[in-house]
Amino acid sequence: MNIIVDSSLTTKKNWFKLIPLNFILDGENILDFNSIKNSKKINSALKISTSFLSPENIKEYLSETEQNIIFTIPKSLSGQCDIYKNAHFKNTLIMEGYCFLLFEDKVKKILESNISLEEMEHKIEILNKNTIYEGLIISPADLPKKGRISSFALNILGAFYIKVWIHFSNGQWNNKTNFINIGKVLKKIIKDKKEVAVFTFDKETFIECKNLINLIDKNIKVNYKRMSNAMIAHVGSGFIAIA
Repeated sequence: MNIIVDSSLTTKKNWFKLIPLNFILDGENILDFNSIKNSKKINSALKISTSFLSPENIKEYLSETEQNIIFTIPKSLSGQCDIYKNAHFKNTLIMEGYCFLLFEDKVKKILESNISLEEMEHKIEILNKNTIYEGLIISPADLPKKGRISSFALNILGAFYIKVWIHFSNGQWNNKTNFINIGKVLKKIIKDKKEVAVFTFDKETFIECKNLINLIDKNIKVNYKRMSNAMIAHVGSGFIAIA
């Protein structure tokens, strides 16, 4: 079985083939596999756009003899999944795989089990449904150059030290509420949890978040996850995701 994973879904190169994402940073083209060096470039760029590999370019990753499985980002965030499906690759199953960020080991176990492709797809879909994050935009001023929220709105948020809490489920982000006190929000997010994964731009931001979480609950285990470069391009370094 030949497993191919979009680099938006994981920062690892592991038991699968990782396909790069194309970044255009201030006019410069970069084909990226989540390098830390490029993450700094992405975060400092004034103008950013991204694109996934075309069906023609993806062919070099496909096997002619093995069953191919391609994991893409959610349909709500990109047309990648449907475009690859419409290419009608031979012996290739294409599915959304945003569960990779949280459940890579479980995905691997499913793919190694002796079950049909239909059963595999069903089990992956269940993992996708169980992939839930809470996102905190703690530095709105970092977002204007990313082009996701109007500069006027961000100036208002920044002037009043307002942060934004968004919720990810079923493959899409939805606004939950605005807030000022991050401690109160973290308390709600980690309630009744024994372990959380925290996705940040860098280790320094993670340590700050971990210290805040452990002030609330000293017994909770806090694991570091580096954001993918695709996520950095869309939300910047002033963003934290907690699962």
